[in-house]
Amino acid sequence: FGVTQFTFASIVDAITYKLSTQYDHDLVKMFMESQSDLGTAETAFNQALDKIKVNVEWRKSNQKSVIDWLENHNKMHP
Repeated sequence: FGVTQFTFASIVDAITYKLSTQYDHDLVKMFMESQSDLGTAETAFNQALDKIKVNVEWRKSNQKSVIDWLENHNKMHP
């Protein structure tokens, strides 16, 4: 049981760790809702949803400043 849970958590994390949009969050949530029994993967998916939500918020707060910095840096070093 413990090894299976760890494996599912690793797989779910590997698939979802870069997701950072509300659309991504909604797709994962819709997938979860479409499954009648996620078994030991349910916890991993719930944790993934939490991480995606944090990524969405980080992106909302920082995306513009990162883009601005990249654009300005690119102008200075063509």
